[in-house]
Amino acid sequence: MKKKLGFLAVVAASWSLSITAHAERLTAQSGDLLTSSDMRSMFANATFTGINQFGNDYVSNLYDGGDMTGDAISPDGVLLESDSGRWWVKNNAWCREWDTWFGGYPACFKIVKDGDTIKFFDTSNNLISDTTYTADAAAPR
Repeated sequence: MKKKLGFLAVVAASWSLSITAHAERLTAQSGDLLTSSDMRSMFANATFTGINQFGNDYVSNLYDGGDMTGDAISPDGVLLESDSGRWWVKNNAWCREWDTWFGGYPACFKIVKDGDTIKFFDTSNNLISDTTYTADAAAPR
């Protein structure tokens, strides 16, 4: 039951993010749609930073080999929580599965790179969120 409730919360959060974040669709996006090869080379040892659906800063470190770690940080700089998980690339989509965040459910996204911004599009081609991307910046483990 716990995972089911977590999944419903993620669906609601994703739905609200897709409405409030941007009206952009994959068919009319700015930036470059990434291929599987692009993502594998770009995201090994990369960092994503942004603001989550709760208004808190986050940092996600992606490591070569598919491990990842993440921190959620309050506006006043206090570490709220951390998680770890796995990432992979499949059929020109970037996939991730956190151990606890988002109910521990895997999700895959089409990715567009627009300058230093990475845009996450769902399977319906709606923009779900965006983040700042920094190559070769993952924190040491």
